[in-house]
Amino acid sequence: MLVAGIARFIQGFGQGFVFVPLQTMALSTIRMERLSNATAAFNVVRNFGGSIGIAVATTVLARRSQYHQTTLTTHVNVWARRRPTAAASGPTTS
Repeated sequence: MLVAGIARFIQGFGQGFVFVPLQTMALSTIRMERLSNATAAFNVVRNFGGSIGIAVATTVLARRSQYHQTTLTTHVNVWARRRPTAAASGPTTS
């Protein structure tokens, strides 16, 4: 859990070094009287792109989970023999 927290911290910290220069470059040629509309449009497009990315990632995750669950359950049935575990088979003699 700690590793995931550190990774998320680094990711969030790094986003500040990406989005601020990106927005500065995108809006640097806009005239002052149009800047408020351009900033709003930039943020809408950025949020829309993030939403699409999350939706695609969630869809891929759900479909792959379903695929793997289907693959695993095809190998399980009532007539499948159980494999003995090491603890159930008792001590081995060599």
